[in-house]
Amino acid sequence: MERITLSGLGEPVRKKGKYQLFYNCPFHEDNKGHLGVDLKRGIYHCFKCNVSGRVKDLDTPLSDFKEQVEDFLYGKPDQGRTTGGSSNILSLPREYERISKQSGLPYKYLRNREITEREMRIYRMGYCGTGVFQDRVIIPIYDEAKLSYFVGRTYTNREPKYMNAPIEKGGNIFKTFKGKVDRSIICEGIFDAMRIGRLFPAIAILGKVVNGSAQIASILRSTKEAFVMLDRDAESQGFYASNVLNYYLKTHVMFIKDKDPGSMSMEELRRMIPK
Repeated sequence: MERITLSGLGEPVRKKGKYQLFYNCPFHEDNKGHLGVDLKRGIYHCFKCNVSGRVKDLDTPLSDFKEQVEDFLYGKPDQGRTTGGSSNILSLPREYERISKQSGLPYKYLRNREITEREMRIYRMGYCGTGVFQDRVIIPIYDEAKLSYFVGRTYTNREPKYMNAPIEKGGNIFKTFKGKVDRSIICEGIFDAMRIGRLFPAIAILGKVVNGSAQIASILRSTKEAFVMLDRDAESQGFYASNVLNYYLKTHVMFIKDKDPGSMSMEELRRMIPK
């Protein structure tokens, strides 16, 4: 049975810093160094055929790694969220109402998260008091004037915490800016992005992982340089997201030691913001 070892890969085609090496991938015909190896974190990934795993497990049948990347790099598709109908047509829940001071609990929930009334208005935030999305704040995402996705977050500790649009996430991202910027921070959730966005252009990928080529394309249309700042429990995904994006634009990783971006004070965030 075919096996491969790190020493058997030969000399790296190129290097990025001290720990990131790129080899010709042995899993497919390759002469451009698609196989990235991070020696510090002990993981590898091919940006062509998508094979990935831990360096210490390289002396293992190659077929064992072939199916890992969709779960490990891009994550599993959302399950159990569809309600029928065409995935090409999306509308907000019919119970959706715009949030105002008179909205009660959803308004108080957002203010407790330090979301300002201006941000509620700019991001067209609403809520559902009844229906499928009962007791959830609704944050719409628009592609120009067309609704492309929305995120629903409970404000009464209902499970699941997030219950989003009944379509696949696809290439959707949440941005705190319009058009394309020179530099932006890539983060996990919408509330993270809103907080970061007060100081620096921010993009939320709506999860811990980059969701395939469509989402990468959305990021490329939005920024020329990226700083990946995923939550502290997503370091490996942050490394992969950075390496995937770095194939297309200049990308940096910003690892968080203590708090998630949405829980940081503005002063803590300010110290992390790129200069």
